[in-house]
Amino acid sequence: MFRSIAARITTSSGLVLLLAVGLVSTVAFTSLRGRAAAEQRQRFQTSARGEGRLIANRLRLAMATATGVGETLRGIKDPAVLLELNRKSAISVLGNAIEENQDLAAVFTCWQPDAFDELDGGFGGEPGSDANGRFVARWQRATGQPKALTAQTGLDAGGFYDAARKNGSDLRLVQLGDGATARQAARFTRAITVDGTFFGVVGVDVDLGFVAAQAGEFASDNAGARLALLDAARASAGGAAGVVIPDQASAELASHGAASWQQDGDIAFANRVEIVNGSSQPWTVAVRVPAATLQGAATAVALEMALVGGLAALLGIGLVWWTARRITRPLLQVSAAMDEIATGGGDLSRRLPVVSADEVGRVATAFNGFVASVAAIVERVRANTSAFAARTSTVSRSSTCLDEQAREQRTVLDRVNENMQGLTAAAEANRALADRANGNVTRAVQVLDGALRQMELVTATMAQVGETTRSTEAAMAAIDGIAFQTNLLALNAAVEAARAGEHGRGFAVVAEEVRGLAQRSAEAARSNGETIQRSLENARQGTETVGLLQQMLGELRTTFQTLRDGIDEISAHSGTQVDQISSVSAASEQLAAAATENGAQSSELAKATSAIDAGAAEITALFAAFRT
Repeated sequence: MFRSIAARITTSSGLVLLLAVGLVSTVAFTSLRGRAAAEQRQRFQTSARGEGRLIANRLRLAMATATGVGETLRGIKDPAVLLELNRKSAISVLGNAIEENQDLAAVFTCWQPDAFDELDGGFGGEPGSDANGRFVARWQRATGQPKALTAQTGLDAGGFYDAARKNGSDLRLVQLGDGATARQAARFTRAITVDGTFFGVVGVDVDLGFVAAQAGEFASDNAGARLALLDAARASAGGAAGVVIPDQASAELASHGAASWQQDGDIAFANRVEIVNGSSQPWTVAVRVPAATLQGAATAVALEMALVGGLAALLGIGLVWWTARRITRPLLQVSAAMDEIATGGGDLSRRLPVVSADEVGRVATAFNGFVASVAAIVERVRANTSAFAARTSTVSRSSTCLDEQAREQRTVLDRVNENMQGLTAAAEANRALADRANGNVTRAVQVLDGALRQMELVTATMAQVGETTRSTEAAMAAIDGIAFQTNLLALNAAVEAARAGEHGRGFAVVAEEVRGLAQRSAEAARSNGETIQRSLENARQGTETVGLLQQMLGELRTTFQTLRDGIDEISAHSGTQVDQISSVSAASEQLAAAATENGAQSSELAKATSAIDAGAAEITALFAAFRT
């Protein structure tokens, strides 16, 4: 019936596998249906808890506005703060608060009579105050409408005002507006107290329209399941209507925070939501799911598991078929064909006959392809062996040439080493000459330094001579003045002697002699002054000449110093040259050693290529035995 062993193995194994999968799928369908229903119940319970957290977080965010405004207004009465706010400023604070959160339908504050500023009598009927002037400001807005300032009402006994005064805060469900515009809101009120004294409240009305939108999204995402928010009195605060929590579920909800029950053929889940931390009357989020939705989801899960089982069965059958094909190869026929080819003297032109399309035929075709590939490999090996032999001959000749060139390089490098040694000796001699020249120049600089010090002494001596000459000049000038005065006195004495007549003749002679001496003293003083002037001029010129000579000696010293620096640089460069020549000489010796080693390796390479050439000839002879 079946032409293939693989087909027989696959058919028998497939029937067994299908029976096993069918049995397992039946058992799994029964058990998984109940488990899937329980998982669906758990999923909806978790969804109710998650939706409750989302609603509570959104309400808390809006209610935080009341807390913030309350702390601000409390600062008016707190002695530690004493915030200065009038009614207009407080109204602005409320207006800014309602703008910060779009879920807020109203923000308000209500104070005890005369508690805000003790000026209620002057604000009767004013915006944000009632008819008696009590501060009860309220900002409110409708959907799509701007905010409006009114006076807060509903301060009756037992209402939100008294509840916040008594408990510190209050959360309740209120209705805003009436008729077609009516909407539900959560009113959160917080007391304003300082040191136990109650001054008023601050509160917000949170529009619960977002709960209906969230319930709609929940229904579309969960196959028609209905979501509802209930306040502490179990009144509907938004979402789907018609959710009623029985007494037993209420008790379970109070003790465990979650509950489930049957209602009109549907299954309901509820979770407690604490919107105000520590509140004794929490709100509730409930989810009502049609029983058919749970059973349908469970059945779908079970059918999916059955489908997975069927696909697994098909995959198993395919795996059995693939394994059977791999284990039914015609090994004996291949062995016989290999023996026939082996006894044919290495004839790779023979092929197996292909007589069928089953595994044997495919194996024969694959074997024929294998033999053809081997024949092609033999042909390529032959061609490559011949080319390899030719290349090894070329490598052998190149190795011989490299050996000869290495010996020539060794000879050239030996000559280079000799020349480098001569350069090293010349550089050493240059450095020795530079050192001796440096010593001579240093001594010359020392001699010039001594000459410069002597010139400085000569300059100082010339300056002292000039000062002494100027002092002598001043003394001669004084002598010239004394001679001039003496001449005048002698002249006056001669005049007086002439007036005396005979009695004054002798005195006149003496006066004339004194006058003559004074004139000769004046002439001698003038002669000495001219001599001193020439001496001063000569001293000045000598000083200038010494200064020029000192400058020339300084320049000569600078020249010798520069010459010494140049000789030092020549000596340093000569040392560097000696070091570099030594490095070059060492490198040349290394190159010579490398050239010798290259020559030895070239000889070894020539020997190796000769051996490879012989091996290639042997391989060519071996592959020549195959017939292709």
